[in-house]
Amino acid sequence: MSRFYKEKVFAGLLALLLMVAFYAKADITGADVLNALDNPSGVEFLQFEYAEASKTKHKEDGETWYEYNYDSNGNIIYNVKSSGAKSAKWKLQTKLEKNTMVQKGPSCLVSNGVENDCSSRIYLRVYGPGKFSVRVKTSTGFGDTLAIWLDGEEEQYYEGWDYDYSPGTDDWQVFEVVIPPGKATKGSQAGTYYHEIILNFTKDDDDDDGRPVKPNKSDYYGDTEWYKEDLEEYNAKLPFFNDCVWIDAEMIPSKWVDDEISQWTTVWLPDDITLAINTGEDTNFTGSLKVPIFSNAYGIGCVVRYTLDGKVPTGSSPALSEDGDTVLITQSCKVIAKVFNGTMPYSPAVTASCEFTCIAATPVISLDEGRSTADTLYYSITCETAGATIYYRINGAAEKTYSAPVGVSSVATITAVARVADGSAEESAEASVTAPQMAIPTVKAWRGLDEYVSGDILDASENVTVYCTAPDGGKAVYRLNNSGAWQDFPRRGLTISTNSVCMMRTESDGDEKILASQTVSLTVRKADATLKIGGRGADVVLRDGWNLIGLPMTLTAKSSTELSQKLGPLYRLDGNAYVQAATVEPNVGYWIYVSDANHLSTLTLNGVRNGTATVVKGWSLGGSVAAATADSVWEWTGRGFKAAAKTTEGRGYLIYKE
Repeated sequence: MSRFYKEKVFAGLLALLLMVAFYAKADITGADVLNALDNPSGVEFLQFEYAEASKTKHKEDGETWYEYNYDSNGNIIYNVKSSGAKSAKWKLQTKLEKNTMVQKGPSCLVSNGVENDCSSRIYLRVYGPGKFSVRVKTSTGFGDTLAIWLDGEEEQYYEGWDYDYSPGTDDWQVFEVVIPPGKATKGSQAGTYYHEIILNFTKDDDDDDGRPVKPNKSDYYGDTEWYKEDLEEYNAKLPFFNDCVWIDAEMIPSKWVDDEISQWTTVWLPDDITLAINTGEDTNFTGSLKVPIFSNAYGIGCVVRYTLDGKVPTGSSPALSEDGDTVLITQSCKVIAKVFNGTMPYSPAVTASCEFTCIAATPVISLDEGRSTADTLYYSITCETAGATIYYRINGAAEKTYSAPVGVSSVATITAVARVADGSAEESAEASVTAPQMAIPTVKAWRGLDEYVSGDILDASENVTVYCTAPDGGKAVYRLNNSGAWQDFPRRGLTISTNSVCMMRTESDGDEKILASQTVSLTVRKADATLKIGGRGADVVLRDGWNLIGLPMTLTAKSSTELSQKLGPLYRLDGNAYVQAATVEPNVGYWIYVSDANHLSTLTLNGVRNGTATVVKGWSLGGSVAAATADSVWEWTGRGFKAAAKTTEGRGYLIYKE
């Protein structure tokens, strides 16, 4: 077999192999395009388009020729001839696993029947940021071109391709276009986060379409070896010439290092997308907190979206308006932030998160002046922490949940605490309400002024004038027989009739809300009997029941008889027992019982005054003269004994002498 025949056989077998390896499917669809490009992430098919260069026909000197028409930018004008799959001029072609043309995926695109001066275009829509990586293998003329357009501007332009005809080699070339983040500013997708890519294959009208030319033996002038070498090269190239271009592609969302892949457009992309949630020194807060979030993603048109519920943000999550914008949080939560290019997550994912704990702010306890009165002060308790529950105690009693102003009617301490729903730490505040001192009223008696003690009963044979003085900052008020409103106490005293009850207290004399003092009650009761001690002595009022008297004089026989006959027997202390007295001695204490049976209005006693008294050691009963020499003096109130502040003639006292 001759060498030339062997070469022809080899070329035929190789052509057959290529036909099998690159079987082309007709009637290509948008889905076929994406499948051939290995379904790159974030890439959508839009349409096919077939266009023809606009030319003007000229005739001159019997010759006809054509001139291209150009736009204002100096580009050849192309008129769209058709669109759709039928005029796509592209086919889907499969690839054998071990073929010299194997690239990514099982298939690729191949141009099919593009005419001279025509362009076959594929429109794609991509979502950045990333790199649109285009793999190209050619078998065309040197004037044929492939241009890649991004948002209406030409990004890549290649022409004059050669092809590798050496079996076993890979002649695919890789070209890349930067898809910037942010919104497109030009092209059909301007104003959106999508970008338009056009793959535009154009055939020129050059007679040299790149097809290998078979050498003519006569041109070698007998140089057989040279001729054989060129013929061998021709036979090797011929099977690889198909007058077409193969395209494979992928979308690479990556962390950018540089933008050298862009020939025509400078796109700034940082080495790393940074994202930080500024936590400050502490992630605990009270009330509310504004959390700033920083990211350089805004410099490239991206946004930061966030959530407060611990879930990863999505394209519908709220977005910050700018770098350093703040997120307002009012309760414990986990803040998660993520970088997005519009509504699509930036790739690779850039996220940051931080947990914040809401601690209930210290409650504020304040007086509700509009509701408060002298009888009851009301306190409102508030907390600036949203959703916090307030609890309070009065004087350390059981804790209660606060729902309305708390009222107190006596000196009290209110403590309050607020707690958030997640049981975080708490703070407390304390408020104190202090009532003024109790008013000290004075009663005008028959001789001098007697200091009044709350709760005593004053027996009198006639009306009594009472004087009530309030402490500084207060005013004295009263009401009679526990009825009617409180009234200011008269400065010149108040006359109280017998068988009446006068209640007195101190109220605030200014605008400040202060609790009224404890109430002082004075009961004026009509006396059951009165002993008049001589012509110039004091009256001794006797109450129903037991009375203790001590006469400051030696009674006349008549007075002594009248005392025993009209009021009954007298009893004295004899050692540790009481005995009935046979006589009435001066300055000695005697018990006498008054009842309805021996009731009288007034008994006047006469005698000789005696200013001396003998007081034994220990306990004894004596009158005012004896009491003056004792170490301890106690007076009878009708209900029991109490320490005597002073003594009165005619009254008896329990005295102690050391």
